[in-house]
Amino acid sequence: MLRVDRMYLRHFKISVKNFKHCMRNKRVHSNMLAIKLRVKKVKNEMRSLILPELLKLDLNLVPKSEEEESS
Repeated sequence: MLRVDRMYLRHFKISVKNFKHCMRNKRVHSNMLAIKLRVKKVKNEMRSLILPELLKLDLNLVPKSEEEESS
């Protein structure tokens, strides 16, 4: 836990309880931000994995239809 001088807190009229609460809120906020970034990273990874597969499917369909037309 972060140690803060009580005189410093009194100077800025912050109670120890409020200081701890603010620090907890900052920690929660940073955790939420980290989770959002992880979700965004996973979405991008999934998109990069799915798009090539869709492209492969499209490419596989085109030659088959051309072969049928030429026959």
